[in-house]
Amino acid sequence: QEVGLPTWQVDSLNPKAPGNIIETPDGDYKIIDLESGVASPMMPIGQWIDAIKAGMIPVFDDVFIAKMRTYIEKHASEIEAAVGPDCLRELQAAVDEVTGSSSQQAALLAVGIDARNRSQDLKALPDLIKNFRKRDIATDVLFLQADDEVLLKRYSESRRRHPLAEQGSALLAAIEEEREMLAEVTNSADLIIDTSQTSVYELSDTIRERVDARATDSMSVLIESFGFKNGIPADADFVFDLRCLPNPYWTVELRGLTGRDSEVQEFLDTHERFVAMHDDILGFLGRWIPEFRKAHRGYLTVAIGCTGGQHRSVYMVDKLAASLADRDEVVTTRHNVLNIK
Repeated sequence: QEVGLPTWQVDSLNPKAPGNIIETPDGDYKIIDLESGVASPMMPIGQWIDAIKAGMIPVFDDVFIAKMRTYIEKHASEIEAAVGPDCLRELQAAVDEVTGSSSQQAALLAVGIDARNRSQDLKALPDLIKNFRKRDIATDVLFLQADDEVLLKRYSESRRRHPLAEQGSALLAAIEEEREMLAEVTNSADLIIDTSQTSVYELSDTIRERVDARATDSMSVLIESFGFKNGIPADADFVFDLRCLPNPYWTVELRGLTGRDSEVQEFLDTHERFVAMHDDILGFLGRWIPEFRKAHRGYLTVAIGCTGGQHRSVYMVDKLAASLADRDEVVTTRHNVLNIK
């Protein structure tokens, strides 16, 4: 009653919502119901699917959300002790978000998944995504990753504990265990974004350009340049190697320039091998981009690499983007070494 639940909710002869009752470690039973905007994790999967397809998260009239908010504020210390500070903050944020708006429909819904989710839930994700798509629910799976060294540095700088390291394992071992746990999620991803060299602002821009700006049933095509000495981008679907082509770096006057300078472009355009490589890659993309689109792929990432990522790959990316634009193909570009788009 303090939370706002009607008495039928706990009537053993009429258990209409058993997902709202949980057993505590001491053997007692408590009611935990967040359905007015924050869906119960125990809800049957069919209810999730039907509600999301209708453009809203599961909402029922058995909780007064304002009372729920008061209850959380009053019992914050108990909730934090039971589920941890991170979950408490997520719960408070979710309740704050839906306060006074539980009847509104959600046109878009984002769900975050990480190593704190139960392993059986992570393994079930691929089938869940397939189920959504069979019901014509547009679903994108984005996977954010970074190199081990970068993750170690980020945890050190933020002084936050890795959720798996709390179980006694060393940080690097916890990161490796996390990669294994999230393997099913990685394999289900429509788009993998490597954040190793990306700031939060650049990541935000990338998601806006590739996800938010992408119309339903369209495909976002990214062509990016990189240097092999820095490693191959982890998000690439196709990788083309230009290291066999003449290198402007060995011309002293061009060494300090980039593939966006006219002098470098003129140098490369005078070599038949560069022109032939451009025509071959353009022909490949022109042939297969439509096939990927027919297969309902949401994202395609093409990486063009040279030794340093400064001259040949930069000009090739810009030249390919211009050629594809002439064919009415909309593509975005990114130059990883130059850190420009």
